[in-house]
Amino acid sequence: MNIEFWDPHFHIWDISEDTKSGHDSKQLFAPGKKQIYTWHDYEKDVQYKDLSFKHVGGAFIEAMSVCHIKSYDKHYEDYCINETSWASNELNNSHKQYVVIASAPLESPNIKNILSKLANYPHVCGIRQIVNHNPSWPRNVVLGDLLDNDNWINGFSELVNYNFSFELQLNPNQYHKALNIIKDFPDTNVIINHLGTPKLDDIQNKNNWFWESMEAFSQFKNIYMKISMLSYIINDWDDSNFINDAVHRIIDIFGINHCFFASNFPVENNIGWDVNRLLGAYENISKIYDKEDMKKLFSVNAMSAYSVTLSP
Repeated sequence: MNIEFWDPHFHIWDISEDTKSGHDSKQLFAPGKKQIYTWHDYEKDVQYKDLSFKHVGGAFIEAMSVCHIKSYDKHYEDYCINETSWASNELNNSHKQYVVIASAPLESPNIKNILSKLANYPHVCGIRQIVNHNPSWPRNVVLGDLLDNDNWINGFSELVNYNFSFELQLNPNQYHKALNIIKDFPDTNVIINHLGTPKLDDIQNKNNWFWESMEAFSQFKNIYMKISMLSYIINDWDDSNFINDAVHRIIDIFGINHCFFASNFPVENNIGWDVNRLLGAYENISKIYDKEDMKKLFSVNAMSAYSVTLSP
């Protein structure tokens, strides 16, 4: 079966000494020992062995919200713009259909100016700012729980003015706070990253509150679920019936039209999940669905969430 794969979560970056992207070599690695991981490197890495999966594009996802953990001023804001500029220029070299999910510190008093600058880049259609707290992803050790920050919530409220979506990467202990915010902004598409970054204990039956939260998220038509980074739960999840069952349950909860698979390259590739293993495992999960639903999970749904139409 030939399946188009529009990848809604991948990174490219430049951590060279003379970086034009502003990326941080202290926080990011060199994929395949390449300090500059380009669009061409990514497209080569995502080419499936027998071409039964045809890669057609995807969403570049920012990495700046794990970088520069000692910078919380205008310098950091400039890094966010630099990343978007560099990634946009890179992706312009490809004939495939890409969008850019930029980084922005929503808590900044300059957020309107930052979003206005980002909106000038035609590829940009959304924002991600990692909010995982306790355990905290790098910058949030200092920033704290942004979902409790009134300035951050005000910044979130500005996204609708630019027709920007938001990539929600958070911990399970933050789900209820996120729901209380999202309910007030029904016109802002929210894409939950990496299945909500649960650990194994979170999705086991004894923690029913995880599944209750998933049910609550699914009630909002502007919320989508990105199925990715399952290695965060179990490294060798392709041998786990438990993970397969959990993904099927997520799809049942959100509905087939609100879920989609993503690569999270080059991160997953760096820990042993090359494209053949990854897409093969996703295909195994999706074999219970018919061909049209498989298309939805591998391309159609993500492209709809990001308002992408393939060129003829």
